[in-house]
Amino acid sequence: MIRFILLTFAITWGPWLSVILWMDGSIAPGSPGYLVYGLGGLLGPVVAAFITKRFYSPKQDYQQFLRELRRVKVNWRWYAVILLVPFVLGMLPYLLEWMSGGGFAFGFETPYFMILAMLPMMILGGGLEEVGWRGVLLPELLRKYSALSATLIVAVVWAVWHTPLWFIQGTVQYGSNFGWFALSILGSSLLLSVVYVKTRSILLCVLLHALFNANSAYFHTTAELNSWVEGGSVLIKLVLSVLVFMILVSKEQKQLSIATGGGVRERY
Repeated sequence: MIRFILLTFAITWGPWLSVILWMDGSIAPGSPGYLVYGLGGLLGPVVAAFITKRFYSPKQDYQQFLRELRRVKVNWRWYAVILLVPFVLGMLPYLLEWMSGGGFAFGFETPYFMILAMLPMMILGGGLEEVGWRGVLLPELLRKYSALSATLIVAVVWAVWHTPLWFIQGTVQYGSNFGWFALSILGSSLLLSVVYVKTRSILLCVLLHALFNANSAYFHTTAELNSWVEGGSVLIKLVLSVLVFMILVSKEQKQLSIATGGGVRERY
């Protein structure tokens, strides 16, 4: 677990800090800094995950990791969930503004199905992080901690991992509110933990993360909203995520089992 975290930060923060310190702290599509920034974010959690599992884990753990990474045979309802939830959360700011009497600010200027064209880029630019966060870090934490504690730790590590982006002009994070971002990360972590615990599919977590990013990009480039509306939507997302987590994970009567080495260890 510690090796994974250190490797992830080293592989990612090395390129990101080089952009800040030696490349004027800004990026633009096509520039060398943009390539360095992209490789840091893309390779960090994925490379660290495979190195950790391949060279520092029992063979059974590595095989289990590979099975979860390619697991697609889950109940069809989970595919419906990962398609619907990001859409609903993406619409929250606009629904909140409408409910507050400000009118419905959003219009589908481009067909919504075009979001599928964004999906490959969002998988590379975010979704693949789940190979590390939910593929390695969460399962390892679940061996020692409750699902809630494990999820909170992942959320903190995940949020801190992003912090250099607040110092790179041209990123989505630059100039944004870190507090709202951290709360949104916590909400996403709770929902991603639910998907992982209930399906044991890293692939579904990759898709959900990518769809979160794709819907965020689609909705937030279509209309501008007041900051308080966006902040309020983050709080609603967090409350809903907590409720879903408590119902589907924390209140489970059966034990949460984590496959390890030559057997099974149980948390509940």
